Amino acid sequence: MSTCDETCNSLREDIRRLNNFTTSMGSEARCAYTGKVVADANEPFYVFPSGYIALEGALKQEVVPYLNVQQRTKVESIEKEINDLKGGQNISHSGDVYWEKSDQEYKLEALQLELDGLIAAECPLTGSIMIESIDHCFADSKEDELYIVSDDLMMEA
Repeated sequence: MSTCDETCNSLREDIRRLNNFTTSMGSEARCAYTGKVVADANEPFYVFPSGYIALEGALKQEVVPYLNVQQRTKVESIEKEINDLKGGQNISHSGDVYWEKSDQEYKLEALQLELDGLIAAECPLTGSIMIESIDHCFADSKEDELYIVSDDLMMEA
């Protein structure tokens, strides 16, 4: 029981700390993967507590291969729903002071939050994805991979 209490208290403290977490970035901040200035990219981006910044598209490309089949399927499903909602009807904001969100906007917001939870749950450059990727080849091209494979075969012979 005391171990459970300690774990719960630790989680509560982490949640409290993260609720108060703030960060700032410069106007020239760049995506860790593409090197593009995020303010000029016209694309959503994520700022991680580690200090790394990633554009949504680049982050998806990096993270999705490490998701399990169920999570990948969920990401595809969410993206399809978001595209359907955005493509089916324009969302326009009224100039009214007491304007309220439409059901469509609430649905889009909920879908985006769910997508965020799947692709941005942790920094891919400092979290478990980095640990999982440590045994992947560092080759930059197929030619390099072929060279590495042929070297290995020559060593076995």
